[in-house]
Amino acid sequence: MIEPRLLKFLANLLQLLFVTSLFFSVMILVYMGIMYITRSTKGAEEVHRWLPFFVIGLVIVFLSFTIIKLIELFFK
Repeated sequence: MIEPRLLKFLANLLQLLFVTSLFFSVMILVYMGIMYITRSTKGAEEVHRWLPFFVIGLVIVFLSFTIIKLIELFFK
């Protein structure tokens, strides 16, 4: 068995990584919005090129957190 303190530490670390990734996602989204508004058609084209990658990354972050929580719920 794994020591409870280690499990608590890992849970806190994963939560910190999740919150950090959400913070950076919001910052990237704000940056993309500023690029879309302030630049000409070239900026809009860049945002349209980056948007699918941003959405895929965000979905991966949410799915990873959800899968971890489901596994935690299943094994309790």
